[in-house]
Amino acid sequence: MARLTRIGVVCAAAAALAAPLLAIQPTTAEPLGGWCPGGDMAFNTNPLGMNAVPVRGTFDTTLRGCAGLPAAEVAFHGNFDGHGSCNGVGGDIDGTLQWSNGEVSRVNGRWDVPGGNPAAPKTNIVNIVEGPGEGGRLHIDQAPVDSQPLVGACQNGTAHTGRIPIMTMHFN
Repeated sequence: MARLTRIGVVCAAAAALAAPLLAIQPTTAEPLGGWCPGGDMAFNTNPLGMNAVPVRGTFDTTLRGCAGLPAAEVAFHGNFDGHGSCNGVGGDIDGTLQWSNGEVSRVNGRWDVPGGNPAAPKTNIVNIVEGPGEGGRLHIDQAPVDSQPLVGACQNGTAHTGRIPIMTMHFN
């Protein structure tokens, strides 16, 4: 009987010690399963031309009419750091999704923009690392970059602003 009492005391002590550790475990965000219809993403970079160079830039878009997400409107902003030319750029983004309800999700990952004239469509998939949807992924289905207005600037090495039509943005 004494042995059963000792086992009970040891189990109770272990449970008491483990309880605070379980209480401080990080919580995981609920996955996001919704989507947003398209819009235009504006970008701004250092001057680009036909020769590959290091590329630093920013991007901005606001999408409305989102469904199944924290809010029906989201502003997607961020920074890009990579390498490329008017024939295509690849690198990494670090961005935020600023939901119209005040919540913020942070995303990062590989981002490619096919160039050329005509350019090609692309789906970029980045990780949601903080905020609503943390641990999930963001998929951005982009149409070809609007390259026609950039032709002259690309030829003389001064292209630095433009737009990428976004077809949809969805989450999993």
